[in-house]
Amino acid sequence: MGQKLISELLKNGNIFKEAGFNDIKINDYYEDIFVREYSFYEKIMISIRVLYYMAVNRELRRKLGPMLKFVKKFQKALEGDSFVYFIFTGVK
Repeated sequence: MGQKLISELLKNGNIFKEAGFNDIKINDYYEDIFVREYSFYEKIMISIRVLYYMAVNRELRRKLGPMLKFVKKFQKALEGDSFVYFIFTGVK
């Protein structure tokens, strides 16, 4: 069923053209591609860097704040389910 939906989306590329996007390519990535194990040290270093840059960069803080809230809600909603990521690339 999922494969059919992806092919239908590819056939109906005019949806993107109507929105002003050209040369749209749809790449589907399954969740296991994004799985990476970080060591405890790497997690701490990444967290410290993100917090530091959010503290000193107001524009970054504005952009990352809503995204971090979304990620937290998104992870809770998808626990235990299998799903697909779609990455759309194109020119507007």
